[in-house]
Amino acid sequence: MIRKKVATPSFWLLLFAINKNPPNQMHVADKLTVFIAYVPHELIATKCIVQMLSTNMELQETKVEASSIETFIGMIKSTRMKAEYLDLLKSVCSCAGVGVDGNQCKVADLWLESAVDLQIKLLVDATVEPTPLVFRHGRPPPEFLKHILGFKLVQ
Repeated sequence: MIRKKVATPSFWLLLFAINKNPPNQMHVADKLTVFIAYVPHELIATKCIVQMLSTNMELQETKVEASSIETFIGMIKSTRMKAEYLDLLKSVCSCAGVGVDGNQCKVADLWLESAVDLQIKLLVDATVEPTPLVFRHGRPPPEFLKHILGFKLVQ
């Protein structure tokens, strides 16, 4: 109970302190593992991490370690893909709409190695002939087709 009374207001204060403030974010990110430890108990800790990662590329490139990504994947595994934990994993992959290549590679490698039980495997049934996708209103609009390679749509 005391943790809740102290942690929640503290994380709210930190969120205000790091909002649109890269120097504060870099300082606070030195304690990223402490933030991560509070994620299961404090939703606001998750918001702080996502705020920092989604707005500070330098932080992404210098402070995010494979161990943090492993922790996020472990959290996802232990809670049946809780949305907040998926947000954490997503936040290490891009910053302000720009991909973070190093982190994306770490996520892909760690996901493929340690989260096999979470992966969805799709198998193509070669015995079934693909059928064309039929649109409700006939032919798909031209702006739709320009994004598709090939001339046949199959489902």
